[in-house]
Amino acid sequence: VKCIACLKAGDYLCIYCEKKLHLRIIGTSDEIYYCFNYDNKIVRQLIYLWKFRYVSELVEILGRFLSTIIPNDYDFIVPVPTSRVNERGYNQTLLLAKTLVEETRILDCLIKKNNSPPQSKSNRKMRISNLHGNIVLKSGASAELVGRTILLIDDVIATGATVNECRRILKEAGVKKIRVAVLARSC
Repeated sequence: VKCIACLKAGDYLCIYCEKKLHLRIIGTSDEIYYCFNYDNKIVRQLIYLWKFRYVSELVEILGRFLSTIIPNDYDFIVPVPTSRVNERGYNQTLLLAKTLVEETRILDCLIKKNNSPPQSKSNRKMRISNLHGNIVLKSGASAELVGRTILLIDDVIATGATVNECRRILKEAGVKKIRVAVLARSC
């Protein structure tokens, strides 16, 4: 294994290149917290390898980054759902959530109903259209959500379509407050 930045043997990201990433704690007015801008080539490569090349070992590194930015005042973490579980063998946001807290504080309560086209290959209009009505609450989940503060976890926000649809569903279920934490945001 070589560092994806400097190609030094050892880890996917050596300690020296990790320090060069300039981890940021960025909060927006709509309570979205993120570590990096997605235009960072190293960050983009890490996320690509993890999501699309199935390098599952990277979840520990990415989870460590995410742990530095999450607010402390929430009741449960809710991972953003994916329809690619069968393809990947895992839900990447659920794995991220498991690096942050014990499983009893994770509510995997959202489902993506059908296999819509990959959001990464769609424009803003298509992303919104692909998602409308496609994310639903698991049966029986609303009882645990009413009046709670939720931390919604995702890997990347591009247009915000997925996160906004998840927020809408959670608000309809009675969630009091929703914060969002992601690894990277496309600006």
